[in-house]
Amino acid sequence: MEVRAKTKKNVKPEDLIELMLFDDPISRIEFCDLAKEKHQIGRDRANDRLDRLITPGKISVLTSPRKGLRPENKYVRNRVITNQEKPLVLTRSNLERRVSSD
Repeated sequence: MEVRAKTKKNVKPEDLIELMLFDDPISRIEFCDLAKEKHQIGRDRANDRLDRLITPGKISVLTSPRKGLRPENKYVRNRVITNQEKPLVLTRSNLERRVSSD
């Protein structure tokens, strides 16, 4: 009798985005390990979901060159700016106001 691991087949990429942090990049291996732990899915399915998150821009790839090796890729979650949130644009006048108010 063959025993198979119970996996969730209907895990969407959006379900796995919670595994990524905004400020702390993680490797593909770490992502797969977290996906396996939290959602009981395998490496191939986790890699597929990660690729599906990269394409629409929900996750960014940070590449670090390494001497004599392929570059190291780490992944970080992108912040989504809604209409209510305005991105802070540092201009000279904004900076002068911030410095003078302190």
